[in-house]
Amino acid sequence: MVGERRRARRISSRPRPLTELKVSYLLRGNFSEESIPPKVDEWSENVDGRGRGLEEMRRELALRAAVLGWFPVIVDAPAVSEGASVAQAREENDGAEPSPRMIPLLPAHLLDYECGEDGQLEWAKVRIDRWERSDWRGARTLVSTYRIFRADTIETFEVRRGDDGKGEAEVFELGEVSHSFGRVPIVIFRASAEVGDDPIVCESIAADVAIIARRLFNLLSEFDEHLRGQVFAVLQVPTKGGAEALREISLGVDNAIAVPPDSSQSIAYIAPPASVAATYEARIERTTQDMYRVARVEYTRPTGLESSAASRRSEFDATNMAIADLAAALARAMREVYELVGAFFRVSDNELRTMQIVPPMSFDIDSLAEDVETTKGTLEIEAGATYRKLVLMRWVDRVLPRLSEADRAKIEGEVDRVVQESEAAASAMRAGLGAEGTDEDDEDEGDDDGGRGSDRAAGARPAPGAGAPNARGA
Repeated sequence: MVGERRRARRISSRPRPLTELKVSYLLRGNFSEESIPPKVDEWSENVDGRGRGLEEMRRELALRAAVLGWFPVIVDAPAVSEGASVAQAREENDGAEPSPRMIPLLPAHLLDYECGEDGQLEWAKVRIDRWERSDWRGARTLVSTYRIFRADTIETFEVRRGDDGKGEAEVFELGEVSHSFGRVPIVIFRASAEVGDDPIVCESIAADVAIIARRLFNLLSEFDEHLRGQVFAVLQVPTKGGAEALREISLGVDNAIAVPPDSSQSIAYIAPPASVAATYEARIERTTQDMYRVARVEYTRPTGLESSAASRRSEFDATNMAIADLAAALARAMREVYELVGAFFRVSDNELRTMQIVPPMSFDIDSLAEDVETTKGTLEIEAGATYRKLVLMRWVDRVLPRLSEADRAKIEGEVDRVVQESEAAASAMRAGLGAEGTDEDDEDEGDDDGGRGSDRAAGARPAPGAGAPNARGA
């Protein structure tokens, strides 16, 4: 049984690296945030009230969504009196400026909910349990806190059960408070941006892989059972008296068959057919490949069967789509969080509407590296400022595909200024090199080198790359 449990843990962990691979690709991408209100942008540096910024928390959010499929996040904040000024709010919050904080939960914490036609939560019931005891010798008490979230209020109940959670329940009403979020302050993070019949529940990206992992566990268990029962060869021994006589014979394998002594059979080992084990091994190999195929991850090929770069890129397209879907869902949920935080800080509706969180959509690292090298190569071509400016602006559009008109115009002006300065510096360098070896110098040294000095000056070239900025410098 111990061996079976260990194997179960080992097999069940196989979907984990496949899931973490996709999340790691996602986190390599850049989530472009534009027109974020200053107050919300400042809040993103400490999203949980403990000093963790959004970038640090993004991995946890992405991994939870990928593994669980969906989970709720409460955007909680200290209660503030309606219409209170900033100074009054600080006074009510023990001198500190009140600020929302993200509290990631598990799907089991969301007990019940109701959604409107637009998919937004109209109300939700959340339960969070904790254990309390007076000291280490005392009996534990299970404390369950129920919170009913509505668009403008939060109602709280507390249920206590003694005797390790099995005693009689005591219910306490902790009251109702209002909030300024303007909607239910719960955001559902999902593994997919596609919303079907249920805007809340979503399957994990490892759901199909987990089913195949269970199948793989069963195959390996059956294979081990076959090996334990059949892999040992059976000794065939000519013996008078049949199998009863074998009890007096000591055999290393403790497994033998008695045959008549006058039989044509001699002493020999009878080995089980290898075809059974080979069939299991082939089935296990195909099941492992199916796991990678369903996970949309390329399966490692044996040596000598390497695929071309174009083939690998084609196979990565399916993986790219799955990661892009997760990235889009994550960006959509984060926008909802920003809207709740903006509402708490009383940011205008117009500012909230202009916010943009653009997820990365391409995760082919090889392709991105090729684009970088291609851009660097094109910048080394001897061409004018207009050419280099257009190349750099094309790269800007590649990296930031959804820039606002104002930001793009600003970047274009900066690129134009850098290119013009680079062109001026290159022209000055060429002029300086051309001034070397003038006629006056040639008159003094012409007899010594036979006029070769002027030839050297005319044929001089600037240092490699002096006239063309690299991608980083530009």
